[in-house]
Amino acid sequence: MLKRVEKELPHGEEREDFVKVRIDHSFFCEMILASYRTRCAICSLPKPELLVASYIVPWPLDVSLRMSPQNGICIFVLHDKAFDKGLLSITDDYRLLLANTLKEFSNVVSVQRGFIVYEGHPIILPDRFLPDKECIRFHRENILAG
Repeated sequence: MLKRVEKELPHGEEREDFVKVRIDHSFFCEMILASYRTRCAICSLPKPELLVASYIVPWPLDVSLRMSPQNGICIFVLHDKAFDKGLLSITDDYRLLLANTLKEFSNVVSVQRGFIVYEGHPIILPDRFLPDKECIRFHRENILAG
């Protein structure tokens, strides 16, 4: 039997809201996933439902790069979150680079299996639209955490 909570909880209500939508974003995603043959560039996971077309230089920072396929990389959602938060990046010779703040958790099994095992390994390169080295350098110098 469930134990009742003594304190009153919020009701979890809903409201309508307006949001900005990225026009042509689905085209960008399709282009990136196709270029990588629907595989994660880091771990080669081939499950489209778990893959993301990630921006190397984040969307809000450079309008001219928003639709550039050379500013995209196909990665697993876990790696995408880490990439966006600066926990991993890519070297100029297309190898995985981990932030020291992530490596601090190298004794954690999930970090070992999800990240450490790929450190220093070359990423899988796309059939077309090789990631632009200037974009990669920008990510490494401006997004990658300490």
